[in-house]
Amino acid sequence: MAMRFVNLLFVAALLAVIAGAAAAAGIRPAVAADENRVALVIGNAAYKMGALQNPVNDARAMAAVLKQIGFQVIAIENATKPEMERAVAEFGHALTPGSVALFYYAGHGLQLNGHNFLVPVDAEISTEADVRLQALDSDAIVDQLVAAGSDVNLMILDACRNNPFEQRFRSQGGGLAQIDAPKGTLIAYATAPGHVASDGAGGNGLYTSKLIEAIRTPGIPIEEMFKRVRVAVSQATGDAQTPWEASSLVGDFYFSGPTTIVVNAPVDRDALYWQSVKDSSEPALIQTYLDQFPQGAFAPLAKARIAALRTPAVPTAPAAPAATLGLAIGFDGVWIGSYDCGPIPGTQIPAFTNKSRIFAIKQGRIAGVLRWHRKDGAIGTNTYGGTVTDDGRVTIVGLGVYDSGGKTYRIYHSGKIVNGELTADGKEGARSCSLTFRRAPPDAAAAGRPTPVALTSIAAADGTWQGLYKCGPLGQKLPPFEATDRVLTVKDGRISGRVQWKRAEDGASGQELFSGLIGNDGEVVIVGSGLDDSGGGYPIYDYGTLANGHLTAAGKHSGRTCTLDYLRAPAP
Repeated sequence: MAMRFVNLLFVAALLAVIAGAAAAAGIRPAVAADENRVALVIGNAAYKMGALQNPVNDARAMAAVLKQIGFQVIAIENATKPEMERAVAEFGHALTPGSVALFYYAGHGLQLNGHNFLVPVDAEISTEADVRLQALDSDAIVDQLVAAGSDVNLMILDACRNNPFEQRFRSQGGGLAQIDAPKGTLIAYATAPGHVASDGAGGNGLYTSKLIEAIRTPGIPIEEMFKRVRVAVSQATGDAQTPWEASSLVGDFYFSGPTTIVVNAPVDRDALYWQSVKDSSEPALIQTYLDQFPQGAFAPLAKARIAALRTPAVPTAPAAPAATLGLAIGFDGVWIGSYDCGPIPGTQIPAFTNKSRIFAIKQGRIAGVLRWHRKDGAIGTNTYGGTVTDDGRVTIVGLGVYDSGGKTYRIYHSGKIVNGELTADGKEGARSCSLTFRRAPPDAAAAGRPTPVALTSIAAADGTWQGLYKCGPLGQKLPPFEATDRVLTVKDGRISGRVQWKRAEDGASGQELFSGLIGNDGEVVIVGSGLDDSGGGYPIYDYGTLANGHLTAAGKHSGRTCTLDYLRAPAP
């Protein structure tokens, strides 16, 4: 009972601090009790030129599921143009700044001069000139969303995409125009512009039935949810119908899930990163926040969250040292290998292979960092954590962050170490990836390093370390250099650091990120990732020890042989 009370106090304090920091950062919690979720749902089927089968059923099913997940729903069926206009006005009045607004329409739709029009059941359209008078311009709904200042705007058009005055129904030609989505808006179409949507053979249209299934699945970001709908509809129709979205959302929205993130400029990367990992039950994933922001605003919360996750519910006797380390100590070291990732679905971004990815493993823990530059110009950072069990089972978790806009994606791999080879499969965002790694031997320069001294605890190495960083020449191209400004931060046995560099010889510049682990036996493993301003990346690794108040290490940095001899800076 005491442990449960402490956890409740911790959660309460956590939520209070997050609420204050989120408000300051422009980040809004998703499932807050005062969140204003409003939906307008219209289903039109009883047309004078011929009734449609499913729009009213679709609208009723959509209204029901939206009510279940907390939306205030305005629903109308078989509406005339005045009824549709009144409903749109009521919808706009119900919205407030910061609302989540959703508009859903099932029925006839058509385009004229790049504008989409939703057709009321009483429309009598003989010529194109009648369209603006008889049908509702979808821009009127967009105007209501923009005027209300809602944070998340969703417009879903399950329209048959034909000109009803030409007596063309869902099974025939037509098409809606793709329109630009204002900031904070996602517009979803039942099929691609200029294509035909299926009316469905059952009680609901195909698109809406798949959409409702996805909405009911908790914990899916909205872009991922619509991607699942697109795959399901495409498979069901043999690629004859491919749903489409245009999005300018600036955060992650979940119909039923952990977080709605709405980011207002300027982007607070610290808060955004914390918001992305704070609800994880994986200590290693939360640790990636501390690796990126060791002095961040949420660092105390991250440490407390990790401690809470690692605290057993029932006190147990301390394990013997051998049982604590187990056989996993046999996997210690630097692991380098090949990373093969498929294309990002739904984009033109291709697959890739990278043969210089790198991880550090020490006493069952994994650490790594990657600074990447994609061919399309995108730049970002992946931060990795994870575990290795005594029998070699590997779990790797992490978070990727784009430099531009702070967009994040989650990383997860699982695999095993067998016969000295680490293999794993998983996901990096939407990509499917596989990896094959082998352990890198220590550099010859590391052979003369001092004998490590066992630490009284992992925390004994905590602090800021700085000293002499020396690197040899790079072939005949670049001379050796020395630096004293490269700082490493150690916390709970994890190493992090970054440095901006510029070479006097050729004016080249770039950035290096460091990650690593210190064991309670005093041994050190450091890995890193460098990226020069031309987009060229390179791996970094060092083997080292803690002894006599010095952190010494040696290894390879972009082909150079480097050594470092660091002392801990005095506490401020």
